[in-house]
Amino acid sequence: MKKIIAFLICINVLICFYLLNNYSHVQLQTNKKKMVCTTSILADTAQHIAGEDWQVVSLMGPGVDPHTYHATEHDVHALAQADLILYHGLHLEGKMVHVLEQMNQYTTSVGVCESLPKELLIESEVAGIYDPHVWHDVSLWRRVTSTIADALIDVDNAYKERYETNAHTYSTRLEHLDTSIFELINEIPPNNVFS
Repeated sequence: MKKIIAFLICINVLICFYLLNNYSHVQLQTNKKKMVCTTSILADTAQHIAGEDWQVVSLMGPGVDPHTYHATEHDVHALAQADLILYHGLHLEGKMVHVLEQMNQYTTSVGVCESLPKELLIESEVAGIYDPHVWHDVSLWRRVTSTIADALIDVDNAYKERYETNAHTYSTRLEHLDTSIFELINEIPPNNVFS
């Protein structure tokens, strides 16, 4: 009898762990529109522009390499439920590009860096391939804010002015950041600069 009780307790514990693990992947139902972004840096920027009326989900957390990331079953479900999908593009999400491009058949899916002027990007050794790490250059990342706002407006035109205002406000913050970075760099004594 003790073995049966111990067995049932073990089964119940395993079921609880299973349910808790799966519950952590379930998004709570909300009246908010849902945006799925591939990376946390993109999700953060998009949240600033979208505002509180959007639930913004990042597929990859900090420290995850987007070049080698493979979409999980949970990711595909999240993408399928999204009102808007934002990804970097420029081959940053190398293993997911096909999935992200195909999602455009079902919902708006935008590669936010794809519209950047190619002459501003760093071209790799392979012709037509550019460095996708655009956020390292704040002046380039500022340009992405308008692309995000445009994508939001395409999906939710009723709040066009809000998205444009939020994008402008965030872009201004990035402009101040960019200026501060260059001011700090210019304070470095020339003999301490390596090139």
